[in-house]
Amino acid sequence: TTKNFSDKLFFMYNQSSSNNGNFKYVREGQITVKIKRLREDSRIPSLGTQMSTGYDLYYVPTKDYKSENIYLKDIITVNPGQTVLIPTGISIEPPEGLWCAVHGRSSTNKRGILVHTGIIDNDYRGEIMVVATNVSERIIFIEPYTKIAQIVFYNLIQVHFEETDKLSETSRNEGGFGSTGN
Repeated sequence: TTKNFSDKLFFMYNQSSSNNGNFKYVREGQITVKIKRLREDSRIPSLGTQMSTGYDLYYVPTKDYKSENIYLKDIITVNPGQTVLIPTGISIEPPEGLWCAVHGRSSTNKRGILVHTGIIDNDYRGEIMVVATNVSERIIFIEPYTKIAQIVFYNLIQVHFEETDKLSETSRNEGGFGSTGN
């Protein structure tokens, strides 16, 4: 059975308070996510404000990174229409019951860089990479340690699919792609 992650908060909080649990709470309800710096100059994701939802991810260059990108002193040059992988220099281990996704930042979008949403499964331990496309008509340069995307955490809900020959009728039925109006 799958439990809502918020149901586990109290249990895990009690476990950590007796030093038998795996999770450390900085304040009640806040969960610690293990993070590994893959390079000495890697940046820990940060909140823009106390009420922000997404934690900012930074572009952290690597000398071993192989790509078609043109690097000039670790600046990534992104031509119009080009899609690039941007390294962040970190990997994470969310506690059981959480997964996360990489999303764009409004300031990055405003500059002409479209960050593609990427799901990071709970059991992935590799480097977090940002997939981004230059949707502008000009060359864009991404300097090291620029805030390039954000990471948002979600409750993990797993489902069981039950195959059937018939689904219930609704007023919408198969209407999609704007069928409910603009």
